[in-house]
Amino acid sequence: MRQVLYQDSFVDLYADELIVKAYYFPYGDKSISTKHIRHVYYRQQAFFHDLFVTKDWGMTITPVWWARDFRRHIRIGKQTVDFNVVIDTGSSIKKGFSVKNIVAFLNALRTVTNAPFEADLPKHYDAKPKAVPLSKESKEKLSYPTQNATTATYTPPITLPLRPAPELGQEALPTSPEKDQFFFDEFEHVERVPNYASAPPAYAEHIKYPKLD
Repeated sequence: MRQVLYQDSFVDLYADELIVKAYYFPYGDKSISTKHIRHVYYRQQAFFHDLFVTKDWGMTITPVWWARDFRRHIRIGKQTVDFNVVIDTGSSIKKGFSVKNIVAFLNALRTVTNAPFEADLPKHYDAKPKAVPLSKESKEKLSYPTQNATTATYTPPITLPLRPAPELGQEALPTSPEKDQFFFDEFEHVERVPNYASAPPAYAEHIKYPKLD
């Protein structure tokens, strides 16, 4: 028999599985493998803070599917301060549920996953992680940083030696059959007409391209 790490009326936590009770409508529990947990969000239940963020049962626009808890927005008569918890497994729809003892739950969950814990419920859950801004020390380590560098990107240096423009222009002129193909169409049965549209512009005044009659 498996050992229960944490248990209340909303969830059962095992070493390899987290079971969310009353998840599906009209009935049914949700099984989440602990190795698939990527992020854990939690926050104390509060009516005004939870507006449009949580729901008694069903989907919110965040998007999170919340397991059943008809007293999620009602604190009158509660003997414990419950917490809302959201599990991110990488899917587009997150899993939300209530927990009665958040300290015991998080301590037990930490023993089976290295996923980060965040003490807040964001209004939107990004599909991809945000880029972490570079610190001042990290920017100074970059050899060629951009002017407004905020992430680890830089302009690579030019390692090839530069050559004079006239020399480059001379190479562009058709001096061999191989280079001649750069100016003319490749079809043998078509009259070989100079294709000036494909030729590069002159690099200097003294370089003159042949003119059509």
